Amino acid sequence: MLLRLVPLLALVFASCAPFAAAASPTGAVPVKLQQDAAGRWTLLRGGQPYFIRGAGGSNHHELIPQFGGNSLRTWHVWQLEPRDEQGRNMIDRAHELGLTMTVGIWVQQARRGFKFDGGPAVQKQRDMVRNAVRKYRAHPATLLWGLGNEVEIAVSPDNPAMWGELNELAKIVKAEDPDHPVMTIIAGASAEKIKAIMKYYPEIEILGINAYGENAAKTPEILKSVGWTKPWVFTEFGPSGPWSARKMEWNAPIEPTGEQKVKMYRAGWEAAIKADDGQFLGGYAFIWGHKQEATQTWFGMFLPTGERTAAVDVVKQLWTGEWPADLCPEITGWTVPLAEQTVAPGAEFTVAVEARDPEGRPLVATWWVMAEASRPKIGGDREAVPQTFPEAIVRAEGMQAVVRAPAPGNYRLFVKVVDPANGTSVRNTPFRVAAPAAAAN
Repeated sequence: MLLRLVPLLALVFASCAPFAAAASPTGAVPVKLQQDAAGRWTLLRGGQPYFIRGAGGSNHHELIPQFGGNSLRTWHVWQLEPRDEQGRNMIDRAHELGLTMTVGIWVQQARRGFKFDGGPAVQKQRDMVRNAVRKYRAHPATLLWGLGNEVEIAVSPDNPAMWGELNELAKIVKAEDPDHPVMTIIAGASAEKIKAIMKYYPEIEILGINAYGENAAKTPEILKSVGWTKPWVFTEFGPSGPWSARKMEWNAPIEPTGEQKVKMYRAGWEAAIKADDGQFLGGYAFIWGHKQEATQTWFGMFLPTGERTAAVDVVKQLWTGEWPADLCPEITGWTVPLAEQTVAPGAEFTVAVEARDPEGRPLVATWWVMAEASRPKIGGDREAVPQTFPEAIVRAEGMQAVVRAPAPGNYRLFVKVVDPANGTSVRNTPFRVAAPAAAAN
């Protein structure tokens, strides 16, 4: 999956000029890969074993160490550039929090028309990679280089030009910085894809895998089946995505509940730990923050309004073995007559949610209606946030509300329950509004 935080065109033809010098801490902490006689790998940072307990995202970084994390993942060095009033950029702030960083370097994708078999664009990209490494190789928070994210998506995995160019880019990274391993990230583990990497991309040091839902649990088995012997990292793990969800006849995907998502975060991580393959170096939960992808709540471990979901709680338990002292609430059920239905404009429905707070404290419910995403993207590409219709909530009291169907169109009803510590559980359902004749059909 992609986390599209910057305009693509700003990256495609990035300037060959070096990035501006950063007034940041210097003094690289060497990071090495060590393999023992039994073939087991260990990541060493400053000579000490380092297991990645990380997250990817642009918000709430101060909470990562509070919940037991030690690392942050980015997708491109552009993300690191903006500085705050104290002159610090993202990697500086991560360092102050005691976090390391997998520094992402964006590599263009074949699905967007990029040609890997030579030409000026290839050279520009090589220069961009070289300059990015030169800028951040001495930063003490740099842990790994994330060279490319899902470059292979939507194209044949047996692509010698693409993997061969990544191999050349990895050579550049390693020549410029032998002290931080280079990792390339793929969209899910498939035998064909990994075999192609083994054939065309020998310079790769760590394989990053973005894996979602319970399918993530199959990753160790797939790696073993193809004979992968190098280390690997879960570079994104989280709930199953819209691409694999059940869909309504109008193509609206059914989002997993918060409680289902908790099980999905757990499945992949525990499978990797249980496999004990001597290759798993840790991983990055997705997404520490929020983003619009099919909905505003599908992947976010936090809501756009800042509340923490139970995904954060379970990741802390996976990282540390301990649950937070104050757990997020849980939605145990709801009554929504218009759920997954086609209804008439102006029709009113009484809806209700049932929820519990583990600490027994009072909960506040909030309901809202949004338009269905009209132009869903693939690969996590940036989506516009759909319109909200506040007038669709006629009234709300306690755990109940009355919803009035808007004008004909495709919509989604959301509810969140929030505890006094700003923990939340959220649920949604699609519904369709059609004129009576259309609804009857």
